[in-house]
Amino acid sequence: MTLDPGVRARVVAVGVDAGVVVKPPTPTPAALILLYDGDVVGVSEWTIDSGLFSDSGIENPIAGDNRVAPYTNSLYLFGDTSVSAVMHRDIEIPFDNVPFRLSGWLGGFGNQDDNSEIEIEWRDVGDNRLGEERLKPVLADERGDVTNFLLRESFGIIPVGTVSARVTITMTRFVAGNNDGYVDGLVLEIDAGANVTQTLIYDGDVITVADGWTVITGSMVDDDLRAVPNDRPPPYGDSNYSYGGNNIVSEMQKDFAVPGEMVVCCLSAWLGGFDDGNDKPAVIVDWRDIGDISLGTFQIGPLTVQDRDFTTKFLLRQFTDQIPVGAVVARVTIESRRFTGSSNDGWADAVELRYRDGSI
Repeated sequence: MTLDPGVRARVVAVGVDAGVVVKPPTPTPAALILLYDGDVVGVSEWTIDSGLFSDSGIENPIAGDNRVAPYTNSLYLFGDTSVSAVMHRDIEIPFDNVPFRLSGWLGGFGNQDDNSEIEIEWRDVGDNRLGEERLKPVLADERGDVTNFLLRESFGIIPVGTVSARVTITMTRFVAGNNDGYVDGLVLEIDAGANVTQTLIYDGDVITVADGWTVITGSMVDDDLRAVPNDRPPPYGDSNYSYGGNNIVSEMQKDFAVPGEMVVCCLSAWLGGFDDGNDKPAVIVDWRDIGDISLGTFQIGPLTVQDRDFTTKFLLRQFTDQIPVGAVVARVTIESRRFTGSSNDGWADAVELRYRDGSI
């Protein structure tokens, strides 16, 4: 893998968080790495794997453009007429085991569902995958069926041993003509002083059904029932995961205290299924106040057989948003719904609750 030799020159904001000691054992600066900006860091700094891309302002000016300065009505990524277009960029990661935030403005045209998905894959010195993050595509209904952008983000802790990352943009066209899955202002922030927590709440080998989860419907089992490709990152590859036994519906639930100083949550999980069966897993967080009243929900899934391309696999799913004011409990439900066959193959693994305050 060839790393972008100019990435250090494009660290555009640097500071020092005194007293924070990480590897290497010196005060660790914060870094803001601009990954894509149609006016500054464009397509020419990426490797195109398939299709066509260009830095365009084809729909500018956009009425009520949601992007904040300096991106408002600036150039953005456009997929020409490609049905599918993919490009990637390899970057150095200067620090590991510290908080990060990946964010970007994702958008589209009118009532069309052309969209882009962003993935970042953390890698060690041997170019082995240590983990990954994902920005969920923005579809037309979220944009109110008008041409615009929405801000997407994911955050957490960079895995120990990370020295590089591969960032991939996949733009998909659903309506004939232009591929309008727009991207702009894609940024990776690294900050050792940020207040971020990352808590594993379910893992089929370590934090299992027996560890405080209440089965409320059917049955939930920790197992490696099927031969699954090693598509989950370490330590989850080839490990146990949850599935719903032989029940049509299986659900388990557990309450977790919400840290009082946190304002944003990222719900993250690896969801999967078997072959061409359409059994569907999902994870739901119900935010509850001190009187046990629901204040709103987050959800990832259900993962469908179409999402999996009709093959046996796991996929990372994440959702990030503001925590409702007054929430003191996150009531998490992991569910599996059977639609085909005798085994309920809606799988879940590596379920995490991540929190951050406003420091990053």
